[in-house]
Amino acid sequence: MRIDRRESLYDELLRETTSTRSEFDREAIEASVNLALTYDVLQSYLFKHLNLHGLAKSSFNLMALLRHGRPEGLQLSDIGELLITSRANITGLVDHLEQKGYVKREVDALCGRARALLF
Repeated sequence: MRIDRRESLYDELLRETTSTRSEFDREAIEASVNLALTYDVLQSYLFKHLNLHGLAKSSFNLMALLRHGRPEGLQLSDIGELLITSRANITGLVDHLEQKGYVKREVDALCGRARALLF
């Protein structure tokens, strides 16, 4: 329901915005609006399913970094830089995902710093 209403609002806005524009402008605006709508629908779908597992967007971002990162995992400080957040937030996020069984934390034998990796 919500998506249908949003799509109707986008269509109405598109008609209003493009009524005085050239056909090229209309196509560019329509493409932009369709991209925005698609992004919004996909993001809503993703967050709905993440929520079913007690996960937030930041959890998904961290697991995506770990999935596509180094096989030995990433140091928490590196994760903080990549996600642009504080060390305390990363520690809490890793703790949460560790409790749920999605990631594990290990201590790097060489430098003694913690790193996270996917199970």
